[in-house]
Amino acid sequence: MFAIHIQKPSPQRNLFFAVQLLVGLSLLIIARGIYFNYPYYQSYLNPQVMTVIGQLFWVLCGVWILDATRKYLFVEKLPVTTASLLFIYLFKVGAKLRATILRKKNEIDLRADKATRVAIMALVVKFFFFPIMMATVVTNGFALSTSWDMVIKGQANVNFDFIYGNTITLIFFIDTLIFAFGYVVESKWLGNQIRSVEPTMLGWVVALCTYPPFNSVTGTLLPLAKSGFAPLSPVLIYFLQLAILVCHIVFVLSSISLGTKATNLTNRGTVSRGTYRFVRHPAYTAKLTGWLLEGFLFITTPVYFLFWLGWVGIYTLRAWTEERHLSQDPDYVAYKKKVRWLCIPGII
Repeated sequence: MFAIHIQKPSPQRNLFFAVQLLVGLSLLIIARGIYFNYPYYQSYLNPQVMTVIGQLFWVLCGVWILDATRKYLFVEKLPVTTASLLFIYLFKVGAKLRATILRKKNEIDLRADKATRVAIMALVVKFFFFPIMMATVVTNGFALSTSWDMVIKGQANVNFDFIYGNTITLIFFIDTLIFAFGYVVESKWLGNQIRSVEPTMLGWVVALCTYPPFNSVTGTLLPLAKSGFAPLSPVLIYFLQLAILVCHIVFVLSSISLGTKATNLTNRGTVSRGTYRFVRHPAYTAKLTGWLLEGFLFITTPVYFLFWLGWVGIYTLRAWTEERHLSQDPDYVAYKKKVRWLCIPGII
């Protein structure tokens, strides 16, 4: 029999519970309000995505309340949380503001400590990337559901092109679902707590320029335009399609290998399983290789490959800034010694 020991109430525990609820729920309400009212998100998130986010919001509120209650009742040593760090920092800002208004001398230092800076930047990362991932999850999920419904009703021919297109849709559904979960859930039980966040402007710029809305500018400068199949033999077209599909599969296997640690711009612990046993940046390698093969598959001009080299430069910078950031972690330094190759085994 397991004995359940409920902790005794105390001012510290009561304050912890109040802070968890107040700050946590406030952050969720603010995020939901921005997603539902800011013009950019209104144009980017279709009604289906909005419905899913709205439902998920209530689930997250419930989870937050239950987790705060669990810690209040059963955890002997209360942990330092993002909510408590933000509360303390906001309290300092409030004290400084009050002293300024009353024209009193105030020696409070408003510079955030390292833990608070990580907490704030981690929230920015989650806030920015979560709706992007959820939009792709919902869009691809409905696309797969529609295709399956068409097959059941006999309205679609299950041929190579049908399987090829839906397989890629499924791959991106799985990939973004994994990342969406990673942005929402952070727990020591899963071993995916954020240790640090990319500290440099360059690291943020090269990452953000590959995601909406910034990738619209990058895509305009470096367009990888496609317009129909190239004049190749059917056998070669099938071969290229299969090779591109393999690249997509490697790409999604990399996300699966990351598991609950899948996020951008953060260090949530080193992963050395799956595709990461062979190279340190398998997803970037697979994505760029797939785009290169698409240049041969579709009718394009040689300019396509010049633009492709531009994207290679962007992802090279992403890999370099990530290496610099993650190398501050001794676990990643040990991983680098074990897995020497950055992108291509035996070459680089």
